[in-house]
Amino acid sequence: MATLDVGGGHSRRRAVDSTIPLIPFIDLLLCCVMFLLVTAVWNELAGRDVVQRVPGLNAVDQPPVERLRIVLQLRQQGYVVATTVGDRVEIPKVGDSFDTAALRTCLGKTAAVPGAPEGEITVTAEDGLVFADIIEAMDAAAAAGFDRPSLLAAGAG
Repeated sequence: MATLDVGGGHSRRRAVDSTIPLIPFIDLLLCCVMFLLVTAVWNELAGRDVVQRVPGLNAVDQPPVERLRIVLQLRQQGYVVATTVGDRVEIPKVGDSFDTAALRTCLGKTAAVPGAPEGEITVTAEDGLVFADIIEAMDAAAAAGFDRPSLLAAGAG
């Protein structure tokens, strides 16, 4: 064990040397430090940055503008390119494979529509499709200029 010498043992008084168990003390200290580190990380994960919009004298509430969204659906029968405006183009399969050349052409035309989101497209796929077909469709979208695709499950959105 470690000892702590506080001096003063040379006078007529009794020696005031004490024995402190340092190993359990260091263990306790390290446990406290680890606990504080872990809770600091949890505290950071639990927080969200929020901006509160407070109406002021000069602030006029504008209705939210519905942005044009482009959705690429992969189905067992082929591709479907749709927009929130109501446009819908179906590209059927050629034999047993998807027609990616026609998809690139269609997406190129859709990207040129005024108000089209720059680089954003939502890709959905039915259950049972091969993942390579989904990746091929996302590559075709990237070739047409949609470099920020969002992949959604078939039942979502």
